[in-house]
Amino acid sequence: MAYLRFRLRVIANAYVFIHVLKCFVADKDQHRLTKVRLALTVDEIGKPKDFSERKKLDDREKCEAIWFFLMSVALWFNLATTPSIMVFPELNAYYFNFLWLSEFLWLLDIARKLLLQHKPGMDSFEAAVNYMKSTLILDVMSTLPQVASGMNPTFAIFKNIRIYQIWLLHFPYEFTIRTCYTKKDKHEIWVMVYAVSTFCQIMILLHYLGNCFVFVGSDYFADTEPGHLPWTMANEDFHGMSNMGLIIFANYWVCTVITTVGYGDYTGSTTLEYYFTICVAFFGFVIFSVLQIAVL
Repeated sequence: MAYLRFRLRVIANAYVFIHVLKCFVADKDQHRLTKVRLALTVDEIGKPKDFSERKKLDDREKCEAIWFFLMSVALWFNLATTPSIMVFPELNAYYFNFLWLSEFLWLLDIARKLLLQHKPGMDSFEAAVNYMKSTLILDVMSTLPQVASGMNPTFAIFKNIRIYQIWLLHFPYEFTIRTCYTKKDKHEIWVMVYAVSTFCQIMILLHYLGNCFVFVGSDYFADTEPGHLPWTMANEDFHGMSNMGLIIFANYWVCTVITTVGYGDYTGSTTLEYYFTICVAFFGFVIFSVLQIAVL
């Protein structure tokens, strides 16, 4: 009976996913949510501009595209390691050299926005002032504490501020799609870009939720509820498991809950973990609801 329920859930989720894709492609006029953004140049507040009509890039745009590729890798590394370091500070030593390289790139990016971000025909001083009025404080807050403290894991939480530049995550895929499929219909290109960007954002969300699940199940909460141990301590399967192994399992658990598959092979054992499970299930409901609303 449990196997039958599992199969029905898989079929239902597959039907919803196929229905969403059909609705995206079905009507080219009624399902345009936003314009496709190609981040070849940035404006004064650091967001990408739309170059959907441009087929050839000048030297400046090529250099900026290469730089955005590097910053995309830096942001992926940042958002992948920061929550793990917050949960397991000892991982900071494991990634230490890469962390310094990443922060060096972010410092260069601040300098680029101050000195080189102005558009053709725009005064460089005016562009720098616009940047200082907008997102400079966010970039400084996400970079300076780590650099000044010598990569102290205590200040790793500030790097989460960089999530406001989440468009950098899918820039390489947007750029590839836009340059390789220039002859396709604009709406088809938009569907591909929207699908890739949504996938990237969902993957980051799942990773953050997985690390949160590890945290609420850590020995930090061992004495908060007498008679009930956190899941990492209550289940012998996790005794002696490495930090990376716990993170991988937590991501697996979050995926099963958020997609409503819910194997039930591992569950929470404290009130805090039960509440967290409810929140994760609610996130799954929100994600599917947003996908459905997007095609209406």
